[in-house]
Amino acid sequence: MRMTEDKAIASTLADAGLAMAAARVRAAPAEGPRRIGYEANAEVSLASGTASASLRNEALRVDLNRAPPDLVEGVLIAAGATRAQAGTLTQALVEMREAADRSPIGPLQSIDELALLPDMPAAVAIRAARYATVSSGLEGVRLDGIDDALLRAIPNLPRAIRNAIVAHRAGRISQAQLDAILAESELHTTTRSQVWRAQLNVVLPSGYTQANEALILIAGSDTVPYRVLDWRNATDEVD
Repeated sequence: MRMTEDKAIASTLADAGLAMAAARVRAAPAEGPRRIGYEANAEVSLASGTASASLRNEALRVDLNRAPPDLVEGVLIAAGATRAQAGTLTQALVEMREAADRSPIGPLQSIDELALLPDMPAAVAIRAARYATVSSGLEGVRLDGIDDALLRAIPNLPRAIRNAIVAHRAGRISQAQLDAILAESELHTTTRSQVWRAQLNVVLPSGYTQANEALILIAGSDTVPYRVLDWRNATDEVD
């Protein structure tokens, strides 16, 4: 009975944390010092427990349904595929996307479907989920916000861009200088996706903990604050 009660309380707190984080995104101005970039955080602390929510915009991940081949190939290499494997698998995925455009089923509906690609190693498909999405709706990715392993793996990405991102992270060049360099790459985007990935963590006084990952749509013109696209229990998942 206690476990059932804890689960119910944790779910309510997780919903509250997610709603607060989404509200911050919606309420933030589009420009100015209070503008929210690609991350937002919120915490709800009550007598019944504490919930923290961390949102990251899906523009920080490569959209396998929209991205150009170089980005897709970079994801697969970062996930452990050899360059030869990555090239072959990328071509297969691009052909699958082109066929999907003519199919009533449409493009990939879930990152899990990557494992269905012929000759896709299971381990690569699992690790690719760290870098990829099927939900951003963007062709490019925010290059200065991606994981170092992915940044190094993207083929044909000019060394000057990699060096500029490293220099910015080390504080050697300004954001304005970096933006000017990134603007030269067709792989880079400054557009923020309407889809956000939420990491939710709940801790109760009893010691019960719960972790969830959710994908939510936050559209300014929508009649509801946000819409849940996907919800997963992450408590027992291993990275």
